[in-house]
Amino acid sequence: MPTRFLTEIGLTGKVLSGTPRDPLNVVDLVYNPDGGPRPDVLITDAGSYSDVVFGIVTMLGFDYRPVLADLSDTKLGRVDARADYGMLDKAARGRVDLDKIRRHWPDVLRVIASVHTREISAHDVIRVLQHDGRLTDLGEAVAHYGRIFKTRHVLAFADDPDYRRHLKGMRNLQEGRHGLWDALREQAYPVLDADAARLSAYQYRHINVHGHYTFALPELDGARRPLRDPDAVEE
Repeated sequence: MPTRFLTEIGLTGKVLSGTPRDPLNVVDLVYNPDGGPRPDVLITDAGSYSDVVFGIVTMLGFDYRPVLADLSDTKLGRVDARADYGMLDKAARGRVDLDKIRRHWPDVLRVIASVHTREISAHDVIRVLQHDGRLTDLGEAVAHYGRIFKTRHVLAFADDPDYRRHLKGMRNLQEGRHGLWDALREQAYPVLDADAARLSAYQYRHINVHGHYTFALPELDGARRPLRDPDAVEE
């Protein structure tokens, strides 16, 4: 079975704003009844790879691969504080507390199961794991778990050129769509402005997107929408 990849655009006919938690919005769209086939790999931009987000997305069963920025400043996690990691010893300054993960594991599973059953959204899980802007003990456990997979991803990104090239290539797919009509016109290919306008709402700088927007057509059962009475009082 081929691996299904997903970037955070074009899913179920919806547009998402780019925020530090946008992977969780994408997860919620996947769990939407109209979300379509579930992807195996979730690829996002450089602003979305906190430890707690890594933990939530990974525990939900996604192979999470954000594009990394400022790689030299990225903190790796270590299980053994006394171990010598050689050239990576300075970078491995983050702690992975396995005992904390074990203590809170039953509650962590309950939270993740609630997302699977759609009792709570993945985006709202952050509120459960925080209090006054700080992670709770349960949130810390999720973050420590996510730090394991974040460290593995960072190491693969830094060490494997094919992994890095493929990840960036997937992110460039949507960005390439934005400039597609220019390239086609340069090749003297007939492109209508009306067609180019449908590529993405993001090509217009004055549009600021916040929240979720759906562009799905209403179900009219083959009929036409009734005409609005211009004299009627609108609610």
